[in-house]
Amino acid sequence: MRLHISNPKARALAAELATLTGETLTEAVLQALREGLDRLQTTTATARMLEFAQRFSEGMPRDTHSSQHAELCDDDGLPC
Repeated sequence: MRLHISNPKARALAAELATLTGETLTEAVLQALREGLDRLQTTTATARMLEFAQRFSEGMPRDTHSSQHAELCDDDGLPC
């Protein structure tokens, strides 16, 4: 399967990337596409985790702490 890049600007950018990376035009385009997809998928996963954390924290009482610092540490701030 061949990839035909008809846009002159896109072709010039792909050629410049290939030259800078030492890859073929096809390899440079494939790598750029992989990196773009990875970045978007990572961003999407991060956004989903943050959304979950936000929804979870909304159900938690605001003034509740799991423990007090004084109960966990000695006078020097070290764990008991």
